[in-house]
Order: sequence, then C-alpha cells, then structure tokens
Amino acid sequence: MNRLWIFVATMLISLPQHADLSQGLTAYAEDDFATARTEFLALAPLGNEAAIFNLGVMSLYGEGVEKDAVDAYAWFSLAAHWGHPDAKSAQKKVKQVLSPTAQKLAQQKALEYQTAWDKAALQQRLFPQLLTAEQRNSHQSSSPVPARRQNPHYPIELARKGIEGWVVMEFSVAADGSVRDLLITESVPEKAFDKAALQAMKKWRYEFPEGVEQRDHPGQSIRLDFSLSNAVVDENKLDAMLTQYQTGDPSTALLYARVLDHLKITKELPPAHQDIDTTALYQMAAQAGSHYAQRELARRLMNGDTCVQERKKGLNWLQIAAQNGDPQAQYALGSQLLWINDTEQDQNKAHHWLMAAHEQGHPYAGVHLVRLFTLADSEQWHDPKRAIVLGKEMLAQQDTNAELLSALAAAHHQLGETKEAIKWQKRAVKYAKRSGWALEPFEQALTKYQSS
Repeated sequence: MNRLWIFVATMLISLPQHADLSQGLTAYAEDDFATARTEFLALAPLGNEAAIFNLGVMSLYGEGVEKDAVDAYAWFSLAAHWGHPDAKSAQKKVKQVLSPTAQKLAQQKALEYQTAWDKAALQQRLFPQLLTAEQRNSHQSSSPVPARRQNPHYPIELARKGIEGWVVMEFSVAADGSVRDLLITESVPEKAFDKAALQAMKKWRYEFPEGVEQRDHPGQSIRLDFSLSNAVVDENKLDAMLTQYQTGDPSTALLYARVLDHLKITKELPPAHQDIDTTALYQMAAQAGSHYAQRELARRLMNGDTCVQERKKGLNWLQIAAQNGDPQAQYALGSQLLWINDTEQDQNKAHHWLMAAHEQGHPYAGVHLVRLFTLADSEQWHDPKRAIVLGKEMLAQQDTNAELLSALAAAHHQLGETKEAIKWQKRAVKYAKRSGWALEPFEQALTKYQSS
C-alpha cells in the first residue's frame, strides 16, 4: 500500500463527522421523521437538492408533518431548480392531483421558496465569487501575511515509518503581528504532529500589507504540512476521487479538497488535478452540512483567499455552522463580532456566541468573554466583577495567557483595587515576554496602574 493511500485512509477516520445530509437520510430510513425533517430543513436554505427533494416527499406522504400536496409541489419545484433528477417528474405528478385553486396556491408557494433559496439568492448571500487560475496566482491577500516563519521539526520516529500528515490550526493575529489563541482543529494522523506544529507556529510573526488594518485579526487558519520527499502520489487514487466528486458526492468533495490542499503544497500534482479549485469543493461540502467546510469557506470569504473577499458572506457561513451547534464556529463568529470594525461590531451577539462556545468547552471563548466584561462600552456587558470570577476560573483550566492576565488586571483597576491590578499586570508582562509578544502595551498598562 503506497503512502498516499495510507494518508487518505487515515483521513477517512479523522474527518469531522457533521454530515447532516447523511444523518437525515439515516433517520428517514429508520422512520425517525422528526429528526430527518430537522436535518433536511437545516440544509434546504443552503441549496442542498437532496434535502429539498426529501422535504417534498415527506410533505406529500405526511411523514413527520401533515400531508400537504401544495407544500410538496413547492419543495419539488425548488429541488428541480437545483437540478435533482427526479424533481420535475414528482412535481408534475403532484400537480395532476391538485385542483385549479390548489395549483395557484402551490405555484405561489413555490415562488416564495425560490425567491428565498434559489441560486440567485444564495449567490448573493452565501456563495463565493471564484477566481480563475490566473487570478488566483496574482491575487493579493486581504489579511495579515507571514513575515517570519518557523519550520516545524519532523518527528524522527514518524519519518522513519514514512508517515506524512498535517495539522490545521485556528488562531488570532494580534496588532503586534504575534500569533495568539492557537487551537488545533484537525490533525492527520490524529495528534501525531500536534506538538511539533504548535511549537513552530508560536514563533511565527505576521505583517500587515497595504490596505490591511493593523489590529487584532481573529478567525485565521493555517495548515502545516509534514511531507517526505520520497513519498509517491498515486494518480489512480486521485482520479478515483475526482470521478466520485463529479457525481455530486459531498463527502468525497471534502476529502478530495483536503488531499489537494496538502499535495499542492508538498508535491507536484498530476495535470488532471492542477486546476481544480478547492473552494468549489468546500462549497459542495458546506451545502451538505459539513461544519468544517462551512468554517473553511467562511475563512476564505473573509480573507479573500482564492475568491473575492466578501466578509458578510463569510459571517453568514459562520452563523450557519454556529446555529447548528459547532463550538469552533460559535467562537469564531463571537470573536469576529467583538473585535472587528465598529460598523459590524455587535457586543450582544458576540456575547451570545462566545457564551455558547464557552459552555461547550472551547478553550479561548472564556478569555474573550473576560475581555468583553472588562472592555465593553455598554452598561449591559461591562462587569469587572464578573470578569474576575470568570478569569480566575479560566486560569485554573488552561496555560497562563498574558491577555487574560492583563484583562484581570484591568478589571481590578476598574474596581479601584490598584495593588491587585499591579500584581496581575506584572504577571501579564512576564508571560508576554516569555511568549515573544510586543511588550509595549503590557508595560504601558503597568505604568498606568503604578502611577494611579
């Protein structure tokens, strides 16, 4: 078995399991119509033709909902718009049993569904504007770019065994260009390269190209690839994935996208695969309910990575994943709404999503909540006492974080507890120095507390 196929087989085990369409189809097959309908209804606004068609079937036969031929007609009409092969014939059969009055109602409802969820509506609200291969090669980033990189150390034992893989990390870029809030969201093989990736990434520094605001940039993502020069690309396996993806299989689309993203960095791709746009692959998987694909599509849209930059669409994808319970999307959406520009900032929604992520155990959501309670300009969320309680809880659960220590110091200072503020800020300076962060903002805060 060649190394690429070992690598792909490992991926199949480690892929995040948020296949809502599969869950819906399984529930339907088991006559769990309530669960099936919930899953299909979540996917219909994403243009998922299979989910839309099945909603028509369930309305037609009264599965999990009262029988409603008018509603079935409307769903079949939308499914036909999205290209489902059986939708037009189903729509025609339903129309034959409707009275003239019911036909008018059905057509009106079909128009309502299409106005909300047809291709034009989703193109405006969600879908990326893809770039040509030439445009992608000349495209300038709309986000911070690496100024200093640290190559990860390849674990010797893994190299001896010929094991390749990658680690995906989400993080924030601070105004000083340092990397913060590092969180591993995927590792292939699981945990094999985690330590090496984290050690390297902590030493990266970013800069801000012309036109990119020098501020905190949450919601960044990167993949560090671990590849051996003697590993072989199995073109037959790639061809099989391409063929399966072209049949409309979203699970294969996600797998194929991630393999291509890895190989584009580490290997020379066979000609048939060189111009495949992985953004389109992630879109297919996102429409099928993959939270990973939805977050990746959001990142690309917000950063203008391989597509036109459209922040609003990116936030919409994050909201979809967040509403469906993904803690990483909840954290990303909350932090974006908290620290982005004033026109998009929404502290109420930021609190909602950060709290949802915190309650699911996201390690950095609590840190941002502490900062919100300390720095918020609204009376509703400015609560230094609450910040102190939560901040100390967070310190007991994770490695020391200079931003968290500084937020605790600020909270104590706001309560007039100067000695406590100085104590916590001294610790913040210490850990900021240890992390290689710019010391100026931490030292300025310490000076302020010492002189008060």
